[in-house]
Amino acid sequence: MTTKFASIVVLVLIVLALLAGALLWNRLPEQMASHWNANDQVDGTMPRFWGVALMPLVTLWDVCAVS
Repeated sequence: MTTKFASIVVLVLIVLALLAGALLWNRLPEQMASHWNANDQVDGTMPRFWGVALMPLVTLWDVCAVS
């Protein structure tokens, strides 16, 4: 697998993740769980926007840094 092909695959997955978040936007809670403690209880939340966009944006940043 070439680096160019791998980058294209990752970019497609990022777009799909953002698209899924956009399509499900109204079904997601205003505050989304972002961290759980050792007892499996939520002890951290983030706004819906960051819950949907944070990981795709971090992944995009990583892809751009490596390329």
